[in-house]
Amino acid sequence: MNIRKMVTLVGLSTLLVSAVATAKDAWPDLPQGIKSGVSAQIGNKLYAGLGSSGQAFYMLDTTRPELGWQQLSDFIGPARNGATATAIGSKIYVFGGAGKTSLTPSLPSFLTQFTSLIPFQTVGV
Repeated sequence: MNIRKMVTLVGLSTLLVSAVATAKDAWPDLPQGIKSGVSAQIGNKLYAGLGSSGQAFYMLDTTRPELGWQQLSDFIGPARNGATATAIGSKIYVFGGAGKTSLTPSLPSFLTQFTSLIPFQTVGV
């Protein structure tokens, strides 16, 4: 996949999530506020996580909002802020962002800029 297609997909994903985010009165609140996280939409399901929620990821089925946001398995990569995500097929690809590479208290808490691309599998959710 070339970079132009990836940038287009990221823009479209952001546009879709932004357009449906205007339904604030119709949808339940997230279990916790998420600052500097990522979001994506696959079909009727919205996904949000990372950022200030650490490695947590949540899903909302827009056809059944009364069920609320369901917590999914934690993100397999390191927690990160300011990452970007896009949905392709049944996967959400998370890339970029910055965060701590280690939570070990004896080590300095240097921030790392991540360059990895990590898929978050949503099949079966």
